Amino acid sequence: MYVIGGIRNEAKGITNCPTKHLKEQFIPNGTVRYAVKWRYKILFTIGENHINIVSVFHTAQDPNKLIDLKFNII
Repeated sequence: MYVIGGIRNEAKGITNCPTKHLKEQFIPNGTVRYAVKWRYKILFTIGENHINIVSVFHTAQDPNKLIDLKFNII
C-alpha cells in the first residue's frame, strides 16, 4: 500500500502544474507527459478541463515497450 499511496499522491500533484512535466519521448504522438515517483513513470495526457492518467510504467522495463502500448488518447 505504501507504493500505491505514493504513486496516487504524485498523480494528484500533477494537476497543480501539468505542463511542467516532460513529454514522453518513446510515444511518438507527443501528447503524453510523465511524472516520476521512485522508479515509476506516471503517464498522462492533458485535456481541456482534466488530466487523464493513461498508464503507470516501471522504469526497469525496456522503454521501447512504451511504443507498443495502445492508448485511447483523444
